[in-house]
Amino acid sequence: MAAILGTDQPDIVYLTLKEEHVSKAGKLLADSFVHDEVLAQVVDIPYDERLEYDQENCRMSVDDGTSLVAIDNATAEIVGVLAGQILQGQDYSQFDQEDLECSVPNTALILQAESLFFTSPDFRKNPECKILNVFKLGVHKDYRRLGIAKKLVEMHEDIARQKGCSWILATPSGQASQNLYSKSGYLEIGEIFYRDFVFNVACVRRSRRRMPDTESSNILMDK
Repeated sequence: MAAILGTDQPDIVYLTLKEEHVSKAGKLLADSFVHDEVLAQVVDIPYDERLEYDQENCRMSVDDGTSLVAIDNATAEIVGVLAGQILQGQDYSQFDQEDLECSVPNTALILQAESLFFTSPDFRKNPECKILNVFKLGVHKDYRRLGIAKKLVEMHEDIARQKGCSWILATPSGQASQNLYSKSGYLEIGEIFYRDFVFNVACVRRSRRRMPDTESSNILMDK
C-alpha cells in the first residue's frame, strides 16, 4: 500500500508498517509522547521505558498489516506513524482491574477509557465484532500541518473496511489528535479528565505536579 502527496508537498510515501520500521517508528511515537502529551508533563515516565513500550506496540501490529508509516522519500526517514491492531471483541470486552497495575501510567488511563466502549450498548449489540484499535498516532515535529496525520487516519479507515471491522476505537490523549479525530467524523462516547484519574501508586514514578485542572482529557472515540 502506498500513496504520494502532490508536488507542492514533501515527497511522502505511505506504507504498511513492517518489521524493519519498528525501531524508528517506535522512537518517533515515544518522542511525540514525551514532547507533546499533557500526561508526560505531569508524570515522569523514563524515556527508555516509553521507547520500549512504543516499539513493542509497533512490533505487535506488524502481523495483521493494520499499521502505517509515512516516509520522506528524500531522506528515507519515517516522519509519521499510525499504529493499531485488530481486536476480536469477545476477547477484549472484559476490563480487568489488575490491568491498572502497570508501569506505564497512560496505559492505565487508556485501558479505563476503552472499558467505556466495551460496556456501551453499541458494543453489546455485537460483542463478536472486529475492532481496529488505534495504539498511537505521531508525526515528526518538522512535518506537521502538512496533512500527514489526516492521510494516515483516512488510510487506516480504508484498512478497517478491507479487514471487515465494525468499529475503529481511538483514545487520543493529546489535544491535536483529539481535534483531528473529531474533524474526521469520529464520535465521542466517553471522556476521562486527567484531573479525575487516579493512578495506582505502582504506576507512578515521580509526580512533578498535580494533574492539570484543564480541559485536556483522554477521549474515547469510535467510527
